[in-house]
Amino acid sequence: MENLEEYNEDELVAPEWLNEEFFEKILNETEREKNVKVKSIDVKPGSKKGDHYASVMFRINVNCVDFEKTVIVKVMPFVDGPKKDSLDVSLFETEISMYTEIIPDFEKTLREAGDNTVIGGKCVYAALKPHPIIIFEDLTQKNYKSVSNWGGDWEITKKAIQKLGRWHALSYKSFKDGNNDLQKFSSNFFSGDKMIEFPPFGSAYTNFLEMLKGTKEFYPYVEKFEKIAQNEPLVKVQNIYKAFFNGEKANLFVLTHSDFHIKNFMILENEAGEVQDVKLIDFQLCIFAPAIIDLIYLIYMTLDSESRIHRRNEIIHYYYEVFLKTLEKLKFEGDVPKLTDIYKDMITFKDFEIFMLITSLPMVLSFQEGNSKVGDEAFNDSDKMKEFYRNPIYIEYLKKVLPSFLQQGFLD
Repeated sequence: MENLEEYNEDELVAPEWLNEEFFEKILNETEREKNVKVKSIDVKPGSKKGDHYASVMFRINVNCVDFEKTVIVKVMPFVDGPKKDSLDVSLFETEISMYTEIIPDFEKTLREAGDNTVIGGKCVYAALKPHPIIIFEDLTQKNYKSVSNWGGDWEITKKAIQKLGRWHALSYKSFKDGNNDLQKFSSNFFSGDKMIEFPPFGSAYTNFLEMLKGTKEFYPYVEKFEKIAQNEPLVKVQNIYKAFFNGEKANLFVLTHSDFHIKNFMILENEAGEVQDVKLIDFQLCIFAPAIIDLIYLIYMTLDSESRIHRRNEIIHYYYEVFLKTLEKLKFEGDVPKLTDIYKDMITFKDFEIFMLITSLPMVLSFQEGNSKVGDEAFNDSDKMKEFYRNPIYIEYLKKVLPSFLQQGFLD
């Protein structure tokens, strides 16, 4: 019997309007064959606790008279609570544009340059009214699967970087060629006030400082982080996402994914268990912003602690190689950022890495320990949030990296 505790409560029961009549209507709009008759649908949760936050997802098998079809359905949060309060329809507007306009155009440009890379899955149907909804092909039907844990895997990360480097190169070339289309992606959850009001972020710096003050080895860092916490750190993060539109300078502005974590990858393995491909999913937070947002996100949200420390420069260099080779393949003739320019942006926008260290990493490390029962409810549970910061694995990691933060001037 399936363990329902593995899933978020809002994915256990679908909204009433997501029924046979609804699927019969859209299948008759999208299928080549007309007069489709739907006999029944079987609705299951689309993901497990901790896999995502910015929507509600279902895997639905549609049983028709002449065929069956399995799809992934994403809808707005409809159960009252902090999740519903934190999110709005703009997330769907962004993702629909990405799946129906930007990604197909990017993939077409790559094909014309002799590169058959497919960035993500396909959108089957999308609408904002009467209910915001996006329906995707079910990649599991093509033997793709979600990454089973948050522990990190170098081969998965490399495949994901190959997609990211190409995507960033395409958007950089488009921008430098004078195409302003990507600049319509001017806001997301992180650039707005709802990010500041989001409970896990609002309490993060307080919980972090409480842990520092209770750990003898961290006493030398308390004053530094107290100043950081007093200086509106979440507003600084907001401004990083809005850097381009605020007229700030960065060496590399691109259309970022902005949620580039391992649970937003679908992987394809061969019989030997080797990773053959990674497809990216969940494009709700895309925004035209500094490229280092995705790079830092990747470092903190895909790797284990040892790789995060020891393979950091390797990752950045590998990303840059893919980015550079893609620009060459696209015959880009403008100025190309140097590898050192990426490191300069990391220093310029260092507050973003501090933000990831304090807000997201404690949760990720809990997930990496196999705590799959940590779901949406934890975000509104102050005791659970404090537990993340008392995790011995997190504390040991901080002992290794805080000296380098201090020595690099990140805490100034």
